Amino acid sequence: MKLKDSIALVTGASSGIGYAAAMALAKEGAHLVLLCRNPEKGEAAMRAIAQASQNPKIDLLLADLSDQESIRKVGQYARESYPKLDILINNAGAIFPKRRLSLDGLEQHIALNHMGYFLLTHQLMALLRAGERKQILNLSSSAHKLVRKLELDNLQGEKRFGRFYQYGLSKLFNLYFTQQLAQRFGPDGFGVNALHPGVVNTNFSQEGKGFTAFLYRHLGRFMRQPEQVGQQILQLLTADEYLLIEGQYFTPKGVEQPSVLAQDRALAEQIWERSMDWGKIEEYGILD
Repeated sequence: MKLKDSIALVTGASSGIGYAAAMALAKEGAHLVLLCRNPEKGEAAMRAIAQASQNPKIDLLLADLSDQESIRKVGQYARESYPKLDILINNAGAIFPKRRLSLDGLEQHIALNHMGYFLLTHQLMALLRAGERKQILNLSSSAHKLVRKLELDNLQGEKRFGRFYQYGLSKLFNLYFTQQLAQRFGPDGFGVNALHPGVVNTNFSQEGKGFTAFLYRHLGRFMRQPEQVGQQILQLLTADEYLLIEGQYFTPKGVEQPSVLAQDRALAEQIWERSMDWGKIEEYGILD
């Protein structure tokens, strides 16, 4: 499936996997929309991708995806600026060493890594419906397996907080979101899947402290490179069978089964309903 007439939006596109995915799509002729938080890094990425791909159809949108008001504003701008959206890659995420709350009162991993996906996709559903492809790819992680039991009374780390557990929880929620989107919108022609990119040599943990940062700095050359993941994303999105596969969990080895907990439909529905409350959404994909 050719990308020449497609519009693709990539979050977290100023570096790492997001940048590599945007570069791969731009080289295939897609109209790229880069959604970044930092204006300087976003502009630098836009210039570099345009130069390397010789593709002039690259735009930059700015938003803080942990801030729901910022998401709503960029969603409105996108709806007013583009006639459609064919591809949405939800990639932006981070891990935080200490518990802190977003402006909306949510634990930061949940606010950015989960609700950033959930609310932005809601804001862009009208554009996706107008697209020919209707493809959504959510970046998740094998870190979802760190969550062995879902504590519904501690989703925001109110009682206990561990950064790796909370990060894993947000990645579990990405899989629940993917499952529910595929179930609810797959019949409307949407192709919705999740990807665990593997252990990738990005700046995700390099700038931090502790053992994880040490591993990234000293073992990075043995890890997957962002460009490899970018090519995998391109191959997934351009495969004819992508739209025939819904709610799947891709890894570097292909389609695999996530944890048993990640396959729990009842819990996925509960987290969907909580997310609707957290985002103050009445009907998903429908805006007033």
